[in-house]
Amino acid sequence: MLAVAVRPLALTLTLWWRFWPQLVAMVLLGIVFGDLFMQVAARAALLNHMAGLGLLTLVALTQLIVTVAMFQTLLPALPAVQAAQQAAQAAGETGPRSGSARLARMVTVALLPFFAYYAAWGFLGDTVRQYSRVTLDMAPFGEGAGNVLDVLDSRWLIVSVVISWLIRRFATAMQKRGGSRSFWQVVVVIWETNWIFIGLYVISRWRTTPSPGS
Repeated sequence: MLAVAVRPLALTLTLWWRFWPQLVAMVLLGIVFGDLFMQVAARAALLNHMAGLGLLTLVALTQLIVTVAMFQTLLPALPAVQAAQQAAQAAGETGPRSGSARLARMVTVALLPFFAYYAAWGFLGDTVRQYSRVTLDMAPFGEGAGNVLDVLDSRWLIVSVVISWLIRRFATAMQKRGGSRSFWQVVVVIWETNWIFIGLYVISRWRTTPSPGS
């Protein structure tokens, strides 16, 4: 009984000892690119609040890609998981063959569960608060920043949703026409992430915004 309980811990330590350089490198890359995209989103918010929120999607997407890439790195040491994945691809008879296309496909599959976890554990709120602070720090004396989170009543919210839907629809059609090419898969992933991220943000704001009569 004790051996069964200790086995997951032993496997975790074994994986960490074998793959820690790759895992640490991925985490550091995620931090670097996450901070870079945060700076880009904040600068865009000084020009247009909706554009800044849209680019903030890349911060969350970076975290998702790092998570999926870490699991992909551990895959060679998990033969049962690798065999199940290969069996699923063989049963479907179609699947991305290149590494980039396979990673994009895995990110697509992980989008909904990742963002459910992302919002439930408060990471969405942390990202939005950091974005707001960085934007205010960039604006001299706060000029031009305003409330970068106040986009619910903006016409740009509807425009953003429509643009995301149109680009995603076009990329999906091109992906089906071109098979499992990674480029269009990546485009689909980016705009699906944009759609989900903005939707979660709007829902969270509606939940926390008091009604006029309250």
